Amino acid sequence: MKFSVAFVALISGSAALSFPPVSEAIARQNKERAVHARAERDAPNWVGTFPPVSEAIARQQAKRDVNAEAPKKREPPNWVGTFPPVSEAIARQQAKAKREAPVVEAAPKKKRSAPNWQAKAKREVPVVQVPKKREAPNWVGTFPPVSEAIARQQAKAKRDVPVVQVPKKREAPNWVGTFPPVSEAIARQHSKRQGSNTVTDDLLFVVDLPTFTARRNANDPADLIWDSDGCTSSPDNPLGFPFIPACNRHDFGYHNYRAQSRFTETNKQAIDDNFRDDLYFICGTERFSSICFGLADVYHAFVRAFGGDDATPGRRDEHAQHEYDLAVLRYERLVADAREAHQIE
Repeated sequence: MKFSVAFVALISGSAALSFPPVSEAIARQNKERAVHARAERDAPNWVGTFPPVSEAIARQQAKRDVNAEAPKKREPPNWVGTFPPVSEAIARQQAKAKREAPVVEAAPKKKRSAPNWQAKAKREVPVVQVPKKREAPNWVGTFPPVSEAIARQQAKAKRDVPVVQVPKKREAPNWVGTFPPVSEAIARQHSKRQGSNTVTDDLLFVVDLPTFTARRNANDPADLIWDSDGCTSSPDNPLGFPFIPACNRHDFGYHNYRAQSRFTETNKQAIDDNFRDDLYFICGTERFSSICFGLADVYHAFVRAFGGDDATPGRRDEHAQHEYDLAVLRYERLVADAREAHQIE
């Protein structure tokens, strides 16, 4: 606390010593103001000394206009008598050129003689040594006569030819009475072929499906083709309709008509239509007959469009593919309706 009071007293004493009194400062300010006022009174009055600004600008523009005037045309200097005439100057230059030109003595021209082309051609022609003609040799007496040489060759050929024993000619056997006449054999074959065709047509188009199945199980007749793969290549049959007997008869028709060279487009269509009739016969005894008939149409359209591509040309159904697509749509609609009615799962 004592140190603080002493420090304040020291600062107060030093402040009193550093600054002048207030009255002295005011006196100095008043003196400076008086000096400024006196300087303002003594300043010169320039009002009226210079012309107005507009007048000065006008004078400057007038001065520029005077300087902008085109200078007077200068007259060409009169050079007459100052320079010598042009002809005299040219003459002087020519004389100077003659004096400075070196003197060159022209060498005497030698007279060129015309070339002798004949002598040159003779020198350049090569010398060709023509060989002497050789005389033909005299072969007379050197070789034997041609007839003698030919005779020798023929004799040698005879010696070199192997001896071949020619067998005796065998007599043809007498078949008369052993075999039937040819016409009779052909007639029997034709009758047999006609019989096979007739039996095939009867089994395919005349008898009913149960009768055909019984004949097939008995392999009757044995000379016909009874092979079948069932319905393995046909569309799906989810409800398990018993279509296999109809597929067996359809395969029977295809195989035997091919073997009998009768598998044409027309006969193929007849076999396919009979296949549809057999399917309808089976569907007549089924519970879901409407769905069965729809699937039968799908099977029939399938064989019409995709079966028997090797059939020979004939009346072919060009719309078979389209008919197959429509049959599939109708069948799927029948299945969907039965499921909505909870008839099938």
